[in-house]
Amino acid sequence: MKYFLMILAAVVVLGGVFLLTLMQPGPMVEGDAGDYDSIENTAALLREAEALEKEFEKQQSIGGITPADVDKLRRAIKLRETYMSVTGSVDRLQNNRLIKSQSMLQNIDAKEVAERVAQFEKKAESVEKVDSKAALDLYNEAYALQNRINSEFSLSEYKNVQKVASLERKMRMIAAKPLFDESMEAEKAAYDARDKKRWSEAQAGFEKAIEKFIKLSIEYPNTSYVDFARLKRLEQDLDSLKSMPLEASVDSHLSAAKEAEKSGDFMRAADEYVAAAQDQRKLNSLYPKSARASDEAAKEYMRQRDRVYSSRFGAEILSQKYSLDKLLYEASYRDVAEISSNLIRKVERFKSEFKDSTMLSENLALELRYINYMVRDLPQILEYVNKSAVKLDGFGNIRMFATEIPQDFYFKIMQDNPSRVREDKLPVESVLYEDAEKFCQRLSWILGRKVSLPSLEMYKAALGSMKYADLNAISWNITNSGAKTHSVGTKQPNMKGFYDILGNVSEFVGVKSSSAHETSFKTVGGNAQTQTDSLMDFPVRDVGRNVRSRMTGFRIIIDDTPPTAPGVSSK
Repeated sequence: MKYFLMILAAVVVLGGVFLLTLMQPGPMVEGDAGDYDSIENTAALLREAEALEKEFEKQQSIGGITPADVDKLRRAIKLRETYMSVTGSVDRLQNNRLIKSQSMLQNIDAKEVAERVAQFEKKAESVEKVDSKAALDLYNEAYALQNRINSEFSLSEYKNVQKVASLERKMRMIAAKPLFDESMEAEKAAYDARDKKRWSEAQAGFEKAIEKFIKLSIEYPNTSYVDFARLKRLEQDLDSLKSMPLEASVDSHLSAAKEAEKSGDFMRAADEYVAAAQDQRKLNSLYPKSARASDEAAKEYMRQRDRVYSSRFGAEILSQKYSLDKLLYEASYRDVAEISSNLIRKVERFKSEFKDSTMLSENLALELRYINYMVRDLPQILEYVNKSAVKLDGFGNIRMFATEIPQDFYFKIMQDNPSRVREDKLPVESVLYEDAEKFCQRLSWILGRKVSLPSLEMYKAALGSMKYADLNAISWNITNSGAKTHSVGTKQPNMKGFYDILGNVSEFVGVKSSSAHETSFKTVGGNAQTQTDSLMDFPVRDVGRNVRSRMTGFRIIIDDTPPTAPGVSSK
């Protein structure tokens, strides 16, 4: 109990002391808002800094800054930094003022270093061509100083990251030049040896030049000496050099193949083309960068082999096709069906076995099938053609249809009728130039004669003189047609024996060779909606390639020149 009371008394005493301690006033912290002297001192720091800055700027404006002036600027910066640290100021205006002063000081401190950079660089450039090692040392000095400026004086106008990169490039160029020179010397030696046909030396030179180039590209990748177009050329020339024996072998086989063809030994020629293709494939595999490497060349030699292999078979087909054309030309139709059927089978076999051969036309199988399909109608078609075609004076074996092509005859040949107003004897209309060409092609197939569209000169010859012509008697025009087409041959023929050369439908003028680039084609003669005054001028108009007009049709010409044997010119 006694001890308990003693402990309790001690606790009470200690607690009292602690309470008295808490109740005493604490010391004033420097810079506390309640410390008036501290606030006055920080304001004095700012005023002194501003005064020193003004003194410096005044001296700077009149020129001749002294070390003492620079010291003023340094002190102003220190004072301003102290002020901002003590007050914890985040005033942007004060911060900008500090940065401005720091920039001015760094410009002063960095100027001399920047001048030394320029001096080192200028001297390096002056000695670079005569003493590359000295130039490299000078560039290194300039590089180190510029790096120092960029690091220590980052607010100065002399900071220049691009200058560091430029100096580094110049140093790399100097360091890379010996390796580049070695590569160029090896390249020159290679070409000299090649020109003198010292093949081993040339190959060694190209290999050394490539080796040095690759080393250059690895060690100094961003220099202008690394020109990959040059590497590609060197590799191509090296492979071309290595591939020369195979090139010679290919050329030898090709020469032998051509000689064999001339002598009629087609089997030997085919074998030579195969050998040439094999050597070419080997060359492509071993020396892919050679100038003579070509997958297409190997394919072409195999196409030549197919052509040679196929020559006899193809010649047999063409000979039989010529016989078929003669039968059609002479209107001897008895054997046409059998011959055309046999030829279809042979052409299909030929196309299957010799896919790349160009000996037979692409349309030959289609032509033979069409002839076979139309064989029963051939006599009737020929009779109609002979009845409708009139000799065209001044054009040799040419006959021209007396009328425009009627719809029933167009349908007979094409199994189609594009006309908007349909009636058998009305002229076919709304046709494209392409449709008219296909009609001529198909009629050519079954007549054994060339059929085409008349030229402008042929139309003029068929028109004859218009001096005493009665337009209403020989043409359907706007004054007598009711603005619509009429059956062909229902007006009087002109003095040359042709119907509707003027009026009814405008007619396509043939071109020697139409192509997909043609955007329009010419038509002549006007139509049922043309004024008579215009017909007197024999109007010629353009019609768009894909325009279908119910006032546009055509007529044809037939060349009665006999078919020619394969390999014989028709001229």
